[in-house]
Amino acid sequence: MTGTQINYYFLCHRKLWLFSNQIDMEQTSDTVAMGKWISESTYKREEHEIKISTDEDNIVLDFYDGKNKIIHEVKKSDKM
Repeated sequence: MTGTQINYYFLCHRKLWLFSNQIDMEQTSDTVAMGKWISESTYKREEHEIKISTDEDNIVLDFYDGKNKIIHEVKKSDKM
């Protein structure tokens, strides 16, 4: 057991499991780069990337319209 695993145990059990099974999120693909660009360049007036954390999950909302009570998820395509 490593120090990183102990840290992940207290931080997030899912992150510990992924790390322990050598599963890492892809950070170098064109799709990931496009997603980061979309996140940084859309809805600049809105509070975006709202983080909600529980013991089991780390959730990030793209943005929330409190007036209309709508959660928005921004995608690179409108085919969803």
